Amino acid sequence: MLACRKVLEDAAVGLIHGKSFSQRIADLGGGTWQGILTLTVLLFVVLIPPFAFGELQRAVGEGKLAQLLSAGVRCQNLNQELSNLAEKTRPMASMSAR
Repeated sequence: MLACRKVLEDAAVGLIHGKSFSQRIADLGGGTWQGILTLTVLLFVVLIPPFAFGELQRAVGEGKLAQLLSAGVRCQNLNQELSNLAEKTRPMASMSAR
């Protein structure tokens, strides 16, 4: 979806500057399918950290992830929190396998 928005954005910029749709798309990602695919993959990869952080925060608990990632956390506390998380997710994994 982000890649589609990028294509539409480039098309709109092209129209403003008096270029045709095909001329603007030729500029996008070098104008090749490999270039456009590479751009799409890069846009996808850019979105992984925010979604991963959100899912980890949901799994660990509100505010606990930031506490775990802070520099002042002892390794014991981190290991305990990760063990607790592993115990919580085990039943979910076995249920999804059914």
